[in-house]
Amino acid sequence: MTVVFRTNESTAILSVRAGALGGLRAEDKNFLGSSDLLSRVWTSGTKDLTELEIQDKIENMAGGISAFSGRNSVGLNMQTLSPFENEAIELFSEVLAAPIMNDQAIDREKHMMQEALRSREDNPAQIASLQFLETIFAGHPYANDMMGTKESIETNGSTLSRKPGKHFRTARISSKNLVIRLRRTKFINLSI
Repeated sequence: MTVVFRTNESTAILSVRAGALGGLRAEDKNFLGSSDLLSRVWTSGTKDLTELEIQDKIENMAGGISAFSGRNSVGLNMQTLSPFENEAIELFSEVLAAPIMNDQAIDREKHMMQEALRSREDNPAQIASLQFLETIFAGHPYANDMMGTKESIETNGSTLSRKPGKHFRTARISSKNLVIRLRRTKFINLSI
């Protein structure tokens, strides 16, 4: 794991970003969209916290926590006010290291992804953009839709583990593959 630390005494904000190689480029053709689904449900629970408890905790710290996925990476972001740094780092560490993907959240987000695919069919600009990517990146993972296909979205729930330390998430996020960027007002001990 690589940790990049930067102090900034001009602001009272703690900002943490953890990223790992992954995303669309690392997806199996049968599970296209799995990185997108992971980013949608990553904060849906941990061993000790539900999705609502995570949201409540971060909101009480005047902050936000969210996951992301792209063509080359997946990861987790958090920003909060520095007076809450100890609580925030503890929450970030738990969500990063031991998420449990909630069945209801997986089903909810798969439905939202299916709806997004359907609504795109009515948008000529999005259709043209997808066809452009298919043409220019033919034979490369970038030719695929980051959200997946109707079929792959249905399959994707099985790639996300409902138990920590299994399957897709751990195949992508490991200490060998992880970079954490921490920006705050002074040095703190980050134990993940």
